[in-house]
Amino acid sequence: MLPVLGLGGQSLIQNAPDEDSAVEMIRRAVELGIRYIDTAPLYGESEVRIGKAVEGMRERVFLATKTVYRRASSALRSLERSLQRLRTDYVDNYQLHCLMHPAEVDAVFARDGVIRMVEKVREEGIIRHVGVTGHFVPSVLSEMLRRYPFDSVLIPVNPADPMSYSFTADTLKVARETGASVVAMKVMGAGLLTHEGLDPAALLRYALSWPVSVAIVSCRSIADVEANVRVAGAFQPMTEEEMRSIEQLRPDLLARCNAIYKRHSGRSGLKLELFNYLASVLCRRLPGWKHF
Repeated sequence: MLPVLGLGGQSLIQNAPDEDSAVEMIRRAVELGIRYIDTAPLYGESEVRIGKAVEGMRERVFLATKTVYRRASSALRSLERSLQRLRTDYVDNYQLHCLMHPAEVDAVFARDGVIRMVEKVREEGIIRHVGVTGHFVPSVLSEMLRRYPFDSVLIPVNPADPMSYSFTADTLKVARETGASVVAMKVMGAGLLTHEGLDPAALLRYALSWPVSVAIVSCRSIADVEANVRVAGAFQPMTEEEMRSIEQLRPDLLARCNAIYKRHSGRSGLKLELFNYLASVLCRRLPGWKHF
């Protein structure tokens, strides 16, 4: 059992001007009762800073990290690096990161696919739970959940999501059918919604009003952490009317927000499939990654 508020591994954790300020924020979050901390190798120095912050209190936190690799051998090397950077010998939730294209589903379950490695290291106690994540195509995540008993699925949950390719309308329902826990991300719309004046407390309350297990929020400061903890601690679900109202609040802004992590909006057929396939290849070929 975990509190409903988690800490996202980007924002200050990734971009802080110095390590100490990031470490201080993480430790303050744990002190306030946050337990779920999400990160990924792609988030710059995030894993390193989290590892330093939780050293000596590893049993108090639930660490979730990810791999972008679909082959078992490459994913294993990625996991080994993550363990070193996090200064731990196990990960509480290991997630297959950013599934975008149906071809990736087949790759995951191929003879040399990452799911084979995941099953082996879970038996060895190196990982405790297995999850899957995605920003772009709900149907791909839904197919993953139908094909394998994942423990969790990480999806965008904010008022912009229902505008197109809605994860709350698709993947969230499948997760409830399969028993996977739902972890909400992009609660603040990658920062755009709050930057444009929407109330962060209302956005967090909106996300928690869906049937999610945890909402992870990337914070810019300790003050952000403290404010989010206060909102989560006083949480009361929104009514259906309140949720529909916030979804219609500023259509132009929500459309721009939706396009941030669903850049294919408006595309269809072969164009959409080609875009997602090329994006998935690019994702795994970012600088610093040598094994494919």
